[in-house]
Amino acid sequence: MVLAEHGETRDLPVLIGELVARWKARDWCGPERLAAGLARFGPQAAEAAPLLRRFWLRTPHSYERPAYLKALAAIDPAGLEHAYVESLWDSESDALSAGHRFGA
Repeated sequence: MVLAEHGETRDLPVLIGELVARWKARDWCGPERLAAGLARFGPQAAEAAPLLRRFWLRTPHSYERPAYLKALAAIDPAGLEHAYVESLWDSESDALSAGHRFGA
């Protein structure tokens, strides 16, 4: 989590590797902190975008979805219109506000 919060561009492979490991382990608790860390790098973290989309689609925790959506908006915002609209239907207040904030 230190790298997610304070890492540099050279740490992207480690951060993305951790996200991959979490996906493979079906570890649904906590990757939103990695997503927030990756968002700091914007388009430089483009390699993480497909995995972030999978987490957004598959996480059983609606409270984590806003972090994935915010990361995708910072990293690769193309094609997120559906995600913004769907976030308006989430019951979590952070997810609702993410949809509103991003123009849905």
